[in-house]
Parts: sequence; C-alpha cells; structure tokens
Amino acid sequence: MFGEALRKSDFSGLSTNVTPVNHGSYGLPPDSVVAEFQAAMADDLSFPDRYMFVRQPQDYVSALKTVGDIIHCDYHDVAIVNNSTSGVNTVLKSFPWKRGDKLLLTSVVYPACENIAQFTAKMNGVEVEKMVADIEKGQDHLLAEFEKKIKSGGYRMAMFDVVSSMPAFLFPYEQMVQVCRENGVLSMVDGAHGVGLVPLDLGRLQPDFFVSNLHKWFFTPRGTALLYVNKKHHATIQPLVQSHVWVEDVGEETLIKKFTFAASDNYAKLRCIEPAKQFRDRLGGDDAIWNYAAGLRDQVMGWLSKRWGMEELGDQRLMMANIWLPEKFVLPFEEIEALKRNSSEDGHFLQIGFYQGRPVLRLSFQVYNEVGDYEKAIEYLEKAIEKRLEERSLEKGVATLTTK
Repeated sequence: MFGEALRKSDFSGLSTNVTPVNHGSYGLPPDSVVAEFQAAMADDLSFPDRYMFVRQPQDYVSALKTVGDIIHCDYHDVAIVNNSTSGVNTVLKSFPWKRGDKLLLTSVVYPACENIAQFTAKMNGVEVEKMVADIEKGQDHLLAEFEKKIKSGGYRMAMFDVVSSMPAFLFPYEQMVQVCRENGVLSMVDGAHGVGLVPLDLGRLQPDFFVSNLHKWFFTPRGTALLYVNKKHHATIQPLVQSHVWVEDVGEETLIKKFTFAASDNYAKLRCIEPAKQFRDRLGGDDAIWNYAAGLRDQVMGWLSKRWGMEELGDQRLMMANIWLPEKFVLPFEEIEALKRNSSEDGHFLQIGFYQGRPVLRLSFQVYNEVGDYEKAIEYLEKAIEKRLEERSLEKGVATLTTK
C-alpha cells in the first residue's frame, strides 16, 4: 500500500528522476486530488460567471465544513486562506494593537513570521521580544521557560509553533495555549506544520488564533490553508485583502461573509480538501499514515546516526527528523545554499539549515517513501560535499601559490 508502489500508482506526476525526501517544504498532492483540481478548473473555465457567482461560494462553505471536521471545531470559526504566512499576516495586521503592546516570539520562529512581527512593531509601536527555545532540552524545559516568560508580565500576544520548521520540533503547544489563557495573553499558534502531521482538536483547545497549511501534510495543492479565529475575535479580524465585503457586525456568518471572496483568484483549490481527506481515508486514515512514517523514520535515522556517528536533534516520532551534519561535511552557509540549488538539477534536494550556528539536515518521511530514497539521497549529499571540499582545497592551494 505504501512506498514505491504507492508512488507509482498515486503520485504519477512526480518525476522518476527525483528522490523526494523534503515533503515538508511544499507537499505533494496525489493524482486523485490533482484530477479534482483540474475538474474544478474546467468547471470554472466552462462558464466563469456561473462559477464565480454561484459555485464558488458553495465550494467555499463546503470546504469550510470539511476543515471543521478535520480540526474538530465549528466551521464558522474558520477561514480558508492561501497559506499560513497569509494567515499570520491577516491576524497581526488587523489586530487593534496599542503602542507599547508586547509580542513574544521564540528563537525558532519561522523567518516570515518574524518579519511580519517586525513590520507590526514598526507600524504600531509594538515591542517584539524573543525567548530562547532550546529544543535540545526538550518540551518540559521549553514549557517551563515559556511559562516563566509569560508570567513576567506585560505581553499582549505570544506567537509559537505547533512544529517548528528548522529544526523540526513538536512544541508543547496545547499547554502553551493554556498558559497564555491563564495569564491573559492572546495565543497566535503557527501550525504551518500541523494539519496532517499531528492530531488537532481546536474545538477543545480554543486558542485565540491558529493557522495551518493543508498543502504540506494533508495532500492538497499549494494555496490551501486555514485560519482559525476564536469567536470572541470575529469582529476584529479582517481579510488581508479588503475586497467587495466589509463586515463589522458579529454573527454566525461573520467570517464567511468576510473571507468567501477575497478577490478574483483561482478557487479550484477549494474542491481539493475533501478528496485529500478521502485519499487519506483510503490509506487507512491518520494513524496508518503516521505509523508507516514513524517506522520508516526510525529505520532511516538509526542507519544514518550510525553512518555519521551523529545524534538526532529533537528526537520525536514525527514525519520529519533532524540530524547534525558531521564536522567533516561542514561548509559555510553560502556554500550550503549553493549546494542545495545545484543538487535540485540532479533530482535531489536536501533541506539543510542552521541551528545555534551548526548545520542540520532535516528529512521528511511520507507514504510514498522507502529506505532506498534516503540511502540514495545521503550518498548524493556526501559526494557533493566531498567534491566541494576538494575544490576548496585546490582553490586554497592555487591561492597560496599565487601569493608566493
């Protein structure tokens, strides 16, 4: 059901020359979802006026209902947005900040979200602070430090992850939401890596704001994400793009009125959420997907840890895992970035980032992967780095000769 056989049967759009070990960055929809996207596009193009005036509003509400089922909340508390970054922009740019308000981030905040926070600070006189998230010390330490910081007082809002991007680390986000609630601080939860990766129950959790991509781990096309807004904030939050609807009243349909039609766009993506859910159900549901990925992850990371003599960073049973690069493979940041770009031309992409000044490799584990994918990718990475190190050695030798 899983592995290469599934890749051939349900992900035929993926080039056979590609070794896909970085699903977490951009995701990949299966053929059935792509077919529904194309069918929705055909419906739109066959009669654009009918689609935009009649079908699109229906598709939007239908998509909301599916999302509500997925994250276990009232669909009236949800809006469909293009991506998590758009969702964070929506909240921070429409929130009624007061000069001197304080916004708390963590040291592993996604760079785009930090940029939004800095823009908010500049435009509204908000003070942005970052607390150190030492993920090597685990969830309990992170939660204790977060609670200590929140209780120091003065914060209007705290923004933190469900699972951080680089390195990948599962935050104790539910407990962090509770800490915020108990101390009168608003919670802005970045679940970009959320839906499809970890179980979510927002009806129970009741954060103030929550965003999550659907394209990363739920098998939808890019351009599908959710923004959850607690009912008490429905009147406050406005769409990132103000278009034909301006709503100030508060009622059950408030978010639907505001977000159904942001502006002319490609709305075929709305019909892809339900078939993505059906695809997951066909594979056995969340638990079957997560169990396969966890078994694959354990096997690969055990092999790689022995091969490199390095430990994992943030050892959690996620569909992503991190490992330090061995000292012999360390290159400067600029050369790592060049290597990543060049490797994509050969059908490889190894997601290498830096944490506390050291390079870290993040691998993703998906239903279409097998152990051989990672063996192939790691062998390619090692050869590419060794080649670059040889080139640097030769360049250094030439430079030495020319200075004599």
